This record gives sequence, C-alpha cells and structure tokens, in this order.
Amino acid sequence: MTDEKLAAAISSEFAKLEICPIYDYWLPPEENPGTYVNLGNVSQGTVPTKGTGTIEELTIYYHVWTDRLDRRADVISIMDRLTKIARYLVVDGMNTVLTHTEHHVMTDTSTTTPFLHGVVLFEFTH
Repeated sequence: MTDEKLAAAISSEFAKLEICPIYDYWLPPEENPGTYVNLGNVSQGTVPTKGTGTIEELTIYYHVWTDRLDRRADVISIMDRLTKIARYLVVDGMNTVLTHTEHHVMTDTSTTTPFLHGVVLFEFTH
C-alpha cells in the first residue's frame, strides 16, 4: 500500500460526507474559502524489525481551515471525522493500522484574513 493510495482513500471517504470541500493543494480558492480541508505532506518509510523483516510506516498530514475564528468546535469536529475515517479504513481489502495521531488547532494571521488552522497527523504501519 502506498501513502498516496491511503491518502486518496481517506480524502474520498471524507468527500462523501459533504461536510466541506477537500483539496489536494495548499492554497484555498481565491473567493471566500469558508471552511475546507486540504491534504498536506505524505511520506513513506521502512523500519527494521528484530530479524530480517521491515515494517512500512506511512505518515499523512491533513489541514483544516476556516476563516471564522469562532468555529474552533467545527475544526475539531472535522479533525475527529478524519480520524474516524483513518481508524476504520479498508484499502484494497486490507485493514489499515493507525498507530499514532495528533491534532493541533492554532490561529494563522499570516494573511489579511485570519484563519483557524487545524493540523491532523496520522501515522500508519503496514
């Protein structure tokens, strides 16, 4: 399983919920972006095990954005939905193993419109 395939499966399942748009690029649309999710970094690596085997590790970041600073609960709810999808996802008939997740919400004032920015980290083993 590749990190791109896993990220695509999570994004596809989230899009079906029709909570908000999900994009696979960093910047929001020029018009009022409202609340949206975008896929961040994905990476893949291997870790040696005792003996001659290895375990594949997949890391995926999702970013949740809203231009409403009073919508922290919405950002957290979206991050929780993404986590639920990641926890129970089956890809190509194989269950995924979510080994670690982190959620952070911060205020981003680097643009003229301040945003709430939620970051979700998923780590999987395969």
